[in-house]
Amino acid sequence: MDEIRRIDPSATFYAGLQIQAAGDADRARELFSAAMASPLKPVREAALSELLPLLFSSETPIPDRENRNRYEGFLKLARQDNTALKDDPSMATLRRAAYTLLGRFGEIEPLRDAAGGWDEAFTLMGELRTAIPLEAQSPDTGDEPDFSPEARAAAGKILDFLCAGTPGGAHRWVYSEITRRGKGLLNEYETAAAAGRLAVARSAFGQGMEQFRTVLSLQPALFFHYPDLLNDLGRCFQFTQNQREGADLFLQWDQYLRTGTEMGMSIFTIDIPRIRYLLLYFAGRIERQMQNYGEAAAQFVRALDLAPDPEQEDACIWYILNVTLSGSPSRAAALVFEYAPRWHSDPYFSDILDRVSRHLADSRDWDTLLKVFSLIKDGTDGATIAQYAYIIGRALQEGYITPEAAAPYIDTGGASAETAFFRIAFEEGNASFYYRALAASILGETVVPVPEARPVSGDRTAMPHREELDFLLNFHRFGAAAFAPAYVQPAIPGLENRELRSLAEAFAESGQWDGVIRIMAALVSREGYEIERRDMELLYPQPFRELIEGNARDAEIPTEVLFGLIRTESAFVPDIASWAGAVGLAQLMPATAMDVAGRIARRGGPDYRENGAIDLQNPEINVHLGAWYLNYLIDLFDSPMMALIAYNAGIGRVRTWRRAEPALPEDLFLETIEYPETRQYGRKVLAAAAAYGFLYYDMTMEAVIADIFTMRRNSEN
Repeated sequence: MDEIRRIDPSATFYAGLQIQAAGDADRARELFSAAMASPLKPVREAALSELLPLLFSSETPIPDRENRNRYEGFLKLARQDNTALKDDPSMATLRRAAYTLLGRFGEIEPLRDAAGGWDEAFTLMGELRTAIPLEAQSPDTGDEPDFSPEARAAAGKILDFLCAGTPGGAHRWVYSEITRRGKGLLNEYETAAAAGRLAVARSAFGQGMEQFRTVLSLQPALFFHYPDLLNDLGRCFQFTQNQREGADLFLQWDQYLRTGTEMGMSIFTIDIPRIRYLLLYFAGRIERQMQNYGEAAAQFVRALDLAPDPEQEDACIWYILNVTLSGSPSRAAALVFEYAPRWHSDPYFSDILDRVSRHLADSRDWDTLLKVFSLIKDGTDGATIAQYAYIIGRALQEGYITPEAAAPYIDTGGASAETAFFRIAFEEGNASFYYRALAASILGETVVPVPEARPVSGDRTAMPHREELDFLLNFHRFGAAAFAPAYVQPAIPGLENRELRSLAEAFAESGQWDGVIRIMAALVSREGYEIERRDMELLYPQPFRELIEGNARDAEIPTEVLFGLIRTESAFVPDIASWAGAVGLAQLMPATAMDVAGRIARRGGPDYRENGAIDLQNPEINVHLGAWYLNYLIDLFDSPMMALIAYNAGIGRVRTWRRAEPALPEDLFLETIEYPETRQYGRKVLAAAAAYGFLYYDMTMEAVIADIFTMRRNSEN
């Protein structure tokens, strides 16, 4: 311990994470305790968040002499008259924890307001333990004692705590304490409500439903008093086999609230508009889960008028359009015209507008496509604007749309209509590398996505969030980089641009390329941010360069395409596995890998099969198989573009789709594919390939894209 402290006072926190992961909870507790003396506030906060669940895993431990000395140490540290620490909220929490552990409940300082989490838990339990006679606190007490009014009042506050907010370690501890030491303070349905929430928090929806049935039978109006409790009930109905029951019940409750029917609600305070919103919103979600799309849309329409804030309004509109696209896609475009003026965030609806464009292109409803473009063209979602503009430009080129039909929707400035649309796609900038490069290849323009590199200050002392940045960088400094992502993601919105760049560089040094890509994607998407070359190099890195370049060369496929594929598939994480079972850098399904390995072996190559399996987490094996398979698909389809689509969706599906659209140019064919994931996959791989060609292989982005769509092989299929 002393040796770790000598390295750096904060090092004990990072060591604690590693020791805890190794299964030594006692040693981890000691290290997190020591980290509370760190000079960095974020370290103290993070150490406390790890320490408290270890100290209060289920119940308050009985302080023996060794533990009492430890808890007194906590108190001494938390009470020290240090200007830098005395007003630190984490020290106030540690004081409350120490008093709780020592049984000095009357000394727990009160909260000025409801803080939630551990602070509120300690304060509430302190009030309760002070109000309950010692002899009544034993879990072995036979008869339920006659609790004082003070104890009953404290229990009421605890119920409020348990039935509101997001349940976590503090809620689990409080529930354990009150059911052990305050038996009878919460009645049967109140106890069931709290237990149900804890079950839902760990996604045990069946167990949650079982507990909530007690509440439904004894006091259903409790769900109206606690909106978070009602939210959890809605999730239980949605994710169990009780969906029809849930939808019917929620609509019945909404009718009661609309008509003023008494349900024993007079004893509760109820926010009727909010409760009605939740009832209708979840009725819609449950109907959607049952694929009753028309009924789901009707409930979301009703919920929209009761939505409490812009975010919830957008959520309702998104669901209205989503279920309409699933049930009656021909009506979806009409609803876009109705609801687009009401939504608040254009990018929030990018997936909806992608599905709309797919339906309109597939059904050749070019007139409606033009009208939707006219609706969105002055919005803030540049990628979607570029998408619609490019599709319309290509439809004009192919003769699907006449210049006369397009004329009312664009100012051509003396150019042809198709040129004017391609110009819009090109000038949306870096919102979409894919559509910008496609438009550039047609316009004869050159895409230069970044200016010449500008010097970036590396002086962290000038950065306003230096403590937060040092806390995050120390994960890499102290060998705990694997634990960093959980702390980095919530910190990203509060860090400045150069701080994020420094963080991404640290991830790159540690070889955590998925973290690098995630951080840089957040950085370059910030409004008004001017991307630089180093940003692109971090966003499109080249780990495993020799391995990927060698396999691309051997397989006779463009290196930039193989890089783009691997970045899109795995973000260069060798041991990653998808929910579907694909494994490794090139995300190969085991059955596909076995087939490819067999073909390679039969042609005189290495045999990667061993005992009926292949080590797909081995980068050398995985990239070799992936490159060989992509080459096979290019030969099979005589097209890199079609090969990439088949790599994602499968050979059989692509053949079926292509037979239905044999004459449609490949770029427009991609826009008509029914699977959103496959459409987006094709765009991502091509955009990444264009970036790799520009950054590392002396190619223009538009040339990379054009080559992918025009390259052909005279293969024997």
